[in-house]
Amino acid sequence: MTNDLYKSPQSVLDLHDGLPFAAELIPDIFIQLNHGPVIHKILVARLLATVRIPRDDAITNNKFRSKAQAAISHLLGASLVERETKIGPLYLTDRGYDFVRKLRPEVLQNLSSKIEPKVKARGKVKSKPVWKPDLEVLRTLSERIETAKRGLPRQHPLEERAGGMAAKIIASLPDMPLDKLYVLWTNASKQESHSKQILRLAAPMLLDAIDKERRRRGLDAVSLLPNGEFFRWPSTIAKEGDGQLSFEADAFGVLALAGYRVGAKRGEPEAARWRTLSRLFQDEIAHAPAGDWGTRGSARRLKKLAYTIAALTRNAKRRGPQMDRAVSEWQTDLDHLHGRFYVGRFDFPWPKLRGR
Repeated sequence: MTNDLYKSPQSVLDLHDGLPFAAELIPDIFIQLNHGPVIHKILVARLLATVRIPRDDAITNNKFRSKAQAAISHLLGASLVERETKIGPLYLTDRGYDFVRKLRPEVLQNLSSKIEPKVKARGKVKSKPVWKPDLEVLRTLSERIETAKRGLPRQHPLEERAGGMAAKIIASLPDMPLDKLYVLWTNASKQESHSKQILRLAAPMLLDAIDKERRRRGLDAVSLLPNGEFFRWPSTIAKEGDGQLSFEADAFGVLALAGYRVGAKRGEPEAARWRTLSRLFQDEIAHAPAGDWGTRGSARRLKKLAYTIAALTRNAKRRGPQMDRAVSEWQTDLDHLHGRFYVGRFDFPWPKLRGR
C-alpha cells in the first residue's frame, strides 16, 4: 500500500523533481530492517512502494532507485547495516541500533548533501540541491523516525541472528569427528576479529561450546586423528654431513617422471609445479613402487611427498649458493603442500583449552 508521506508540501519540489532526498529514506530503511534481514532488491522495492510513481515513468523510477542506493550505501559504509555475505540480506548492526535510538531530523538534514547522488543534465553534472525542509516535512519525517524507534527489537537484531547461526552448528558438535571439530575451532578463532559483526558475535558462542564438548570427550578430545593418520611435517634445516642424498632415489624418480622440476634451466613455473604435486597427492601413481606411497589422499602419500622434497632441500643447502633458486622453489612448494593438504588434516596440534 502506498502513502503520501513524501508528497506533502513541496519543500523539495522543483529542485528535486518532487522526490525525497536520499537522507529522508533512512528512517524507512530502518523500519524495514527492524522486521528482520531484507534482500537489497526487495528493500529498494519496498521503499519505492512508499511513493506514487507511475510504473511507466522510467526516468523518475531510476532517480528514486539511485537515491535509495545512495542511502543504503551510506549505511553500509558507516557500518550501520551489513551483509552476512557479499550478496546476502542486509542486517541492522548494533551501531545501527544505537544510531536509530538517537536519530533526529537534524541528523538527516546534515547528511543530505553528503549522500545525495549527483544529478546529470544534458551530460553535465549539476550541483547537488540543498535540502531545506519546511515544518510539515520535518513533522512527517519525525513521525517516520519515531516509527523506526518503536519498531526496534528489544535485543540487538544481530545478536539473535548470530545466536541462531551458532545454535545450528553447536547442535552438531556431539557427532562431529575430531578433525572437523578442530577446523571449526580454528575458523571460529579467526572470526573473533572478522569484519562482519554477525561472525564476531557468533565466534565466542562457538568457541565456548567447543571447549565444553572437548571437556565432555575427555582424553578423546586431545588424541591424534582417527586411524593414526598423523605425521610431523619435515624440517629443511640442513645439518652438517657428507652431502649425500638423504632420501631414496626412487622417490625422487617418481617426482621427476611426473614432470616435477625446479631451477632456472629446466624448472616448471610455480603454478605448474603445484598442479603436479596436487596430482601426485590426489591421484593414482602408476610408476610408484607398490606400497611405498600409500593410497591417494592419504597421510602416507603426503608424507612421502613432503619428506622427499624436504630431503632435496636439505641436500641442496649443503651444496652451496648455486642451489639457492632450487632451495627457494622447493621451500615454496613445501609451504603450499603444508597449507593446502596438511593443516587441519594430518597435523592436529590441538591448542590448550581457552581460559586455562
